[in-house]
Amino acid sequence: ARLPRQSYIDLFSHDGYRRQAALGTINGAPTPFFLAAIELRLNDWVPQVRQAAEGCARRIFPQTDAAIIITAAPFLMDGRWRWKRWGPEVAVVDDTFARADVVAALANEMVTSSDTRMGRLFALVLRSTMLDGFLDRLAADAILPQIRALATRTLLSGEVKWRVARRWEYSEQIYNRGHWAGVYQERLPPMTSRPLAIIEQAARDRAVVVRKIAADAIISRRLELGRAELLRLTALLRNDKSAGIRERMAFVARDLG
Repeated sequence: ARLPRQSYIDLFSHDGYRRQAALGTINGAPTPFFLAAIELRLNDWVPQVRQAAEGCARRIFPQTDAAIIITAAPFLMDGRWRWKRWGPEVAVVDDTFARADVVAALANEMVTSSDTRMGRLFALVLRSTMLDGFLDRLAADAILPQIRALATRTLLSGEVKWRVARRWEYSEQIYNRGHWAGVYQERLPPMTSRPLAIIEQAARDRAVVVRKIAADAIISRRLELGRAELLRLTALLRNDKSAGIRERMAFVARDLG
């Protein structure tokens, strides 16, 4: 009470009682750094500290400006999906990123930012439904090609998949031979209702990584597309500077006969 700023320092104390007490006294809107520090304490190794951190976050996070949350978002979302110690406390983070102002600010940041960390952040955000309504805009207008590519792939495939663990798979159990294989979790966001327009948009993209997604989509959908649409789409990529894309279009041309 006498030294209110001491509370922020005590968030990092080795003493769990001090961390718990600090979390009980913090009330002001924090900087991005201390917003991340509060989330760190939500995953604290002491259950009582985690409970105190949840109470602190319930007081602080709703009144924190969306710009501060977005600044801290790369750390917050990485911890949200990577840390394992917490339980129901994680709902505080989910509720924060469900705020309408935070969602709108995050979508705008994804479109306008050239910070490469946003590509990793976007992949994490896609594990929830948060930005499903912005995928069309992100596929068309995002500055970072990896965001345009991932948004395009999600719109065309209707699938988001991420690795949550790994397991040992035997090829010859008697000799104890095998390999590690990923264990994946997935969700199924809504697919685009205008796949042709999305494929054509991707085929005209300036980034090779996005055009490759268009080429793959042409191949995977070639049986459902009409001949005229296939010819029009392959013409966009037939002379692409990427050898891989040219090979894909050559395959489609051979398939067409």
